Amino acid sequence: MARDGELRYTLAQYARRVGISDSRARALLGAGRLAHPDGHDPDGRPYWHARTIDSWCRRTQRQVPDDADWPIGWEPAPAPVPIIERRDLVVEGHDPQTVSVIVYDTPHGHVVHVMRHNDYGLSPEVAARVAAEVLHPVFWADAVVLVPEAVLFGMDEEHQSIEAFRLRVPHPEAAPVSWLPRFLTGLAQTAEEQPVQADPRHVQTTYIGYVDASEIQQVLGRPVPLWYYRTCTPDAVRLMQAYGESGTVTVPDTTTDWPATRDRVAAGVDAGLHLRYPHAFGLLAADAMQTLRYEQTRHSTSRDRGDGWYIVARPARPDWPSIDVEHVVATASAAPRDPDAMATELPTLREEEAGLPWDSPVADALWHTARLAGVALHRSHPEVVFTAPTRCTVSGVGPVLDQWRKTLQPLSDAERDRLLRAPTRRLARLLVLETHIDTIREHGMIERAVAEVAGLYRDPAGRLVIEDSEPTPGEASYSAEWPTNLPDGWGEQTVIASDGGRPAAVFALTPQPDGRMQVDPLPNPGSEPGYTWGYSGSGPRALYRALVRCALRDWTADLDQGTWLVSLTNAWRQPERSPLWAFILKHQGPLRMPWPQVIDWAQQDLKTLTSRTATGQTSAQP
Repeated sequence: MARDGELRYTLAQYARRVGISDSRARALLGAGRLAHPDGHDPDGRPYWHARTIDSWCRRTQRQVPDDADWPIGWEPAPAPVPIIERRDLVVEGHDPQTVSVIVYDTPHGHVVHVMRHNDYGLSPEVAARVAAEVLHPVFWADAVVLVPEAVLFGMDEEHQSIEAFRLRVPHPEAAPVSWLPRFLTGLAQTAEEQPVQADPRHVQTTYIGYVDASEIQQVLGRPVPLWYYRTCTPDAVRLMQAYGESGTVTVPDTTTDWPATRDRVAAGVDAGLHLRYPHAFGLLAADAMQTLRYEQTRHSTSRDRGDGWYIVARPARPDWPSIDVEHVVATASAAPRDPDAMATELPTLREEEAGLPWDSPVADALWHTARLAGVALHRSHPEVVFTAPTRCTVSGVGPVLDQWRKTLQPLSDAERDRLLRAPTRRLARLLVLETHIDTIREHGMIERAVAEVAGLYRDPAGRLVIEDSEPTPGEASYSAEWPTNLPDGWGEQTVIASDGGRPAAVFALTPQPDGRMQVDPLPNPGSEPGYTWGYSGSGPRALYRALVRCALRDWTADLDQGTWLVSLTNAWRQPERSPLWAFILKHQGPLRMPWPQVIDWAQQDLKTLTSRTATGQTSAQP
């Protein structure tokens, strides 16, 4: 694999590098006996990189150039080089990470193999520096560090490349200048002459590049161990050491989606969801069967070894917890589903899920079932699907936010203590953004979030609102259940208002005959809130969509899904096409929009869309 800025060798330069004449090089090229070119210049002439040329020298048993990059410059190992150390190390930091290290001893220097247990939690450069922790300073300069990436399970590629690094000490005062025992160095030198002890924390890395595993195997005399994603665990490492090199072991599946899918649907069967919600559960069962078939295919296509490498551990094949669960899931997945019956099941299903403990496996099965049902019904039964609120962060300061806060009613001490002591799924959705139960549990997210709750409220519609105990100075911050359905009770005196911010909390203010102010969060029926204005971007588009959907009282009145709003996304050029769109893009400062005006603008846009469609003046969406 080429590196940025890597030198390109012409045919004549190729010949000089390997010590042959230009005419001989042309003859070999014509006969197809030179290395395959790495590319061609604009005039069609081939070029090669040094690594390609040097690899050709080794394959053809020619003299390898003295400046050949690693590993080409090292002699091939006639036998497997010894492994002199294996150990796991914890790399300290904000989020400590574990790596497994193998040290190979070659005649030219040490090769250190560093595998990260969490492939995405530690950069290759930082992982490579671990080699300085396991090697004596005198060996740093000659060492090479390999930091492989986790391999995607299901791949069927023969060749694999691995990132390689060298160690370097940036400052002479931190250089390793002594490896004698301390009492000998003290006798041999004065205080001024005594060397500074090497500190691994000063070591940096130099990037060699991606190296093909087959080339590494030549200098090690053994294949390079690689790991499938999320299979490198302390238990798997110990199993590898017991089993021996070059063999693939089977480990519990922590790699694929099957275990979570299997456990979820099994929990649903144990709780009788297939009996109480047969039509919605059929979707969960069908999803499980699809996941099973997908993972079975990946098992059949994934390979355990290739040119110069082998896989250390592969996940166990997918299985079922029992014949009964397998039978129920297979039967439910194949059963016909009635959308109307499913729409009847969905509200009860959601209500049951919301009241269960946040870490309940049954609640997890219910949540995924409701999600799949919502996707299946969102066009045919939007009035049922979009009754569940979504989470919205409300922060800032201003009169509109103050007006909304006045409508919130604090929960009683008893109810507050009960909810915070044993959070339900409903409350957990406000406490944390993460939905994966194991991740929430592992990092103690619920406990930390509960400790930061300053207040717990309900709005007039019964939706929950959590006040954050550590907002931005000078601002209030809330996590609120936000409606997704069409509005109710807005009239001639309603004003769409917001204090601003990005994203901004937008409300509909409607004065009531008794002097109260009805304050309704602006829903975005069928989508997420996240409103902004005053520029061209996704936030203004979200606000436009929400206003049009609410004004036309049409779940499908999302004109941005069609073709007409292609020009409106460039409304700074043609703002006259939609007064509503132009207002949203150009308006600065706090937002105030009379609701009757919004309705009129939305109706104008719908009329324009209808006329343009009738005359064939639409254009394709980018």
